Amino acid sequence: FNCRAFEKLVANSHAGHFYTGRISIDASKGNFTFLINDTRLRFSLDGADGLGKIIYLKNRLFGGISFEEVHFELSELSLDFLRKFSQNFEIGLLHIRVGTDEQLETSLLIIDDLLGSKHAMILEFLPQSEKLVPLPHMEYLEIIPKDSESCHIPISVFLQLLNSQYDLYFSEQCEIIRTSNEWKLGMQIMSANHILSTRMTSFFMKCSTIVECLRDYGISSTAKDGERYGEFEILSIEGPSNDVTVHFRYDRCWIRVVGLAWTGGDSLCSVTMETNLEWQI
Repeated sequence: FNCRAFEKLVANSHAGHFYTGRISIDASKGNFTFLINDTRLRFSLDGADGLGKIIYLKNRLFGGISFEEVHFELSELSLDFLRKFSQNFEIGLLHIRVGTDEQLETSLLIIDDLLGSKHAMILEFLPQSEKLVPLPHMEYLEIIPKDSESCHIPISVFLQLLNSQYDLYFSEQCEIIRTSNEWKLGMQIMSANHILSTRMTSFFMKCSTIVECLRDYGISSTAKDGERYGEFEILSIEGPSNDVTVHFRYDRCWIRVVGLAWTGGDSLCSVTMETNLEWQI
């Protein structure tokens, strides 16, 4: 049993099942990193075919590997490289971080390649609506634009995403809800789709907008736990008047507002809307 035969045996072997993996590149340091659980494999990108050598070394290490979840950071990695490197990977949940339209196109092609995997995506920019709305179903979709102080997401886009994505997260830069009717439409979609699964969306609203919306629903600073205001039920109101947490329900949608000041103002409050298969009216 010679060294060449042993090398071939190793290359054809399955490396095993691991919880997490991460693929990233640091072009400034000339390094490519492949993380397997707590084991970090770092490769130099020196030379004209640095990425090609990485593929060669990976193929010599194992013929296959399984992960519960894998994180791809697409900043400097081409589609061709990612396809070759992840060949024979079994991935339960693929997390992809995307920063440009080009990377978004690459990520969608990777998703098409990994039909047996579930997917999650972090968007570090706001794509055009015609690219954002048709995104395939994700386990979660996070939108956190980095290059703008604020951006408006049309309510029509938000509502379509509520219909197509289970878990949605928006950063403080994203302005979405502007009226009580828009907010209620979101609650109605969440309530109607509760039978599909546990679902959640999280975003931010100005205090002044929330106060106006709640007043339109008949809810004010004098509201008490357990009171009903038409279609809305107050579950709890806690905290001082300038830092209130309001937890209320519309049909099968539970809403939590954190950091509310009843006097309004431009400060932002965290808003979470959830449904759960186990919750009953």
